[in-house]
Amino acid sequence: MKNLFMFILVVSTVSSSFSQEVKFLKGLVVNDSIDVADVTVTNKNLKQSTKTNNSGVFELPVRIGDSIMVSAIHINKISLLITQEIIDNESLKIEVEENINNMEEVVLNNVLSESSLSFNVGPTTNPDPEKLERIKLKHLTNTDPTRTFQGGNILGLFSLVSKLFKNKNGKKYLSKQEKRVRFERFKVDFVKEFGSSFFTDDLNISEFRIDEFLTFCNQKKSIYKMYSKDEKLELIDFLIKQSKEYKKEMNIEN
Repeated sequence: MKNLFMFILVVSTVSSSFSQEVKFLKGLVVNDSIDVADVTVTNKNLKQSTKTNNSGVFELPVRIGDSIMVSAIHINKISLLITQEIIDNESLKIEVEENINNMEEVVLNNVLSESSLSFNVGPTTNPDPEKLERIKLKHLTNTDPTRTFQGGNILGLFSLVSKLFKNKNGKKYLSKQEKRVRFERFKVDFVKEFGSSFFTDDLNISEFRIDEFLTFCNQKKSIYKMYSKDEKLELIDFLIKQSKEYKKEMNIEN
């Protein structure tokens, strides 16, 4: 009888754990000053991981009581518990902090690895101190910014590269990082000027999806350029038209 009771107890426990419904939770990792792309989000209970997209958005299977960990080399790790409230909201916003110490460690490790290549004196365990000093001096001499590089002055090389990034009109091409910075600044300025009600009331897009929607629009057209050129009426008209396409693609009901 005792063995039968234990068997029923174990079966009930296992059945209970399997009966918990697994739902796909959509979340957003945010930080105003650092990149939130490629941040790893892990469900430690289900052993499932995913990465955020360029806007910090992710989707992960979860159950009530699961432990979620958010991590990347440039942020402080965060662990949180999935509650019934999070499941009911069907969304999760996670604010992260930059891990300054870890970034300094990465930079220091890179410097040390480069130095180890420059100061390699062979397998001896008792190197000649004078020889080490000569190698160090040689290494420091080679860091002269005016030294030649494959037959040409390195300053001239930088000048050549700079010219390559200019078009015929003398305008500079923006790098991907510069474009991203301008786009992030645009999102803050636009929402500040028009308010989130423009998206939630006029476009019928939830506040949680504003960032994703603007990224969707920017992939079709550089909307941050329209805003910077004060083409606000054209921009609003474009956003209204794209909101229909966005909701259709994301299967969002009006």
